Amino acid sequence: MRPRYDPELAQAMAKRRKKHVDLKDELEEVVSKTTDIAVSLLSSDDILQCTLSEKALEVLLIATVGLEGLLNLQHAMSMVPQNVPDRSTRIVSLVTEQVQVSPDRIKRCIQLIEKLHVVEDHYQRSLSPPVSCCINEKCHMQGKSGSLVKHHDPTTVTVYTLAGPEVAMKQALKCKGCSFIYNYSMYGKKLTEGERYYSTERDLLEVSDTSYCERELFEFFCSLRYALTDVFPLHVL
Repeated sequence: MRPRYDPELAQAMAKRRKKHVDLKDELEEVVSKTTDIAVSLLSSDDILQCTLSEKALEVLLIATVGLEGLLNLQHAMSMVPQNVPDRSTRIVSLVTEQVQVSPDRIKRCIQLIEKLHVVEDHYQRSLSPPVSCCINEKCHMQGKSGSLVKHHDPTTVTVYTLAGPEVAMKQALKCKGCSFIYNYSMYGKKLTEGERYYSTERDLLEVSDTSYCERELFEFFCSLRYALTDVFPLHVL
């Protein structure tokens, strides 16, 4: 049975459809104008001198590269340590396919994010010594509060985990009494008295001055090595 034609209902539905179309057109126009304004602001060198709130910066970046583009950009920035030469070019190479804007615009976004220090938890962890005072038995300041001071400014390191590499900050302390250097993994005087490990096991293994590895990842590689020796001759590996 065919439904009866109701002219009033048909007219109401037509008005609703037109309203939705008009609203969509208005939103598209707002987005287009916002993007144009954001791109114009981003290309100006004056934007780097402005003090923007985190919210204002997020709106500017989302209007420029999109929400997904911003998330991909932040993730790429966390993957590339700050001490890597030509860091911005490396980051651009990681997000070229995901962020559909020009490399110059991406580099300006990176510059703006770094300038205003609003990368989401840019450093995911901080590596510091497990002690708060000197533990050298021969030092007259052993166990005293305030015996350790900052040795130098924190440095950027890479931590390799099962989930992938992370950017971290490494801090070193120095004793005011005996001049022992306290790093994340070891302490002592490397050139004169040598270094020693702490009595407590550290969560990360030191690969180099700028690279660390989670114990879980190291153990995974070890178990993988043992598993492969059962399949392939040792000299092949």
